[in-house]
Amino acid sequence: MYKKIKNSIKDKIKIADEIARSKSADIIESEIVQLEHVFSTLVFGQFIGIPSLPSQIMFDLLPESEKSILLLISRMSTQNEPLAELASVFRID
Repeated sequence: MYKKIKNSIKDKIKIADEIARSKSADIIESEIVQLEHVFSTLVFGQFIGIPSLPSQIMFDLLPESEKSILLLISRMSTQNEPLAELASVFRID
């Protein structure tokens, strides 16, 4: 009887662990996107009126920043609904 209870608890802990691991991967991916957005804003903030890097450094980084520019463009479409993006990361229904 104790073995059944012990095995049942172990199984539930394993399931909870798998759920937590899958959610943590989604949360980390979301954090990476947010950090890329912050980096893009810091680098290209001059275009939107935020004090940023000197122009020469910004233009030197421009060829390597294609992904950052595409990220900024995609963020423009979701700026009206930031809570919807956050809800999709945390799977809030």
